[in-house]
Amino acid sequence: MYCKKCGEKTEGTNNLCFKCQSINKNKITKRLFDFIFSGRIGRLRYFFYIILFSVIFSIPFGIMKEIFGMEAVLTIFNFALFVFIPITAKRLRDMGFSGYYAIPIHILGLISDLSLLSYVVGLYLLFKKGDDHINKYGDILQTTKKMKIIMFFVLIIFLILSILFLLAPLFI
Repeated sequence: MYCKKCGEKTEGTNNLCFKCQSINKNKITKRLFDFIFSGRIGRLRYFFYIILFSVIFSIPFGIMKEIFGMEAVLTIFNFALFVFIPITAKRLRDMGFSGYYAIPIHILGLISDLSLLSYVVGLYLLFKKGDDHINKYGDILQTTKKMKIIMFFVLIIFLILSILFLLAPLFI
């Protein structure tokens, strides 16, 4: 690969030219786009990401609601959709469906009369086994033993913190 600015040869897939210090932004943007919007994830990773991002976003939701009111919460919620839609799209692709179905799934959750349907779809995504073979969206992403151990401990910590937060009002 060659630098677009000075023409110097760069090493491997390196995006930084050591001669002129320019960065090939197109490759970085493409990698970020591919990380967010391509590939597939299995049930365990889907569950882990949903729990992790729910915890991450619940803290600002609570703070913003207390300080600024419901409008600020809706702003953060709209930002949270940009995180949950790609996760759902990857899970859908694991089952052989198009990732574009993630958008109507999350829109269903916003409509109060249809939010129960969104929960049913979420449970389906959580429990339905993905394709066992390579599909048109890529190969199976294997969860390593190390990743399973990390997920286990994060979920245990989440469970303990949830119980403590539920019991806290009893002791105050």
